[in-house]
Amino acid sequence: MVFHGRGLPPPELQVTLSGIDGGVIARADFLWSQHRVVAEADGLLKYTDGRAAIRELKRDRLLREAGFEVVHFTWEELFGQPERVIARIRAAFARAARPADASAGAGA
Repeated sequence: MVFHGRGLPPPELQVTLSGIDGGVIARADFLWSQHRVVAEADGLLKYTDGRAAIRELKRDRLLREAGFEVVHFTWEELFGQPERVIARIRAAFARAARPADASAGAGA
């Protein structure tokens, strides 16, 4: 409802995503496949120890290597500061729309 109310297209929910090798990377909370953007709603239970945090970093790296932009937010952010979350998702849409060679040259 928050996404729709602020003009974002409806995301797909709980989608299993594969990497460049065809292996399963993750199940995404929200996916805008047309933009290649994944959004993840994070909670404290997700990071029970350092190993969980490292797994999440690896998962994000694999998603990026597969061509996805990844946005994280908490439920508190989504309902308390929805415009900030929406702005981050829209920025990810814009980054994903840039040609790969243009983004590679930006840091040079």
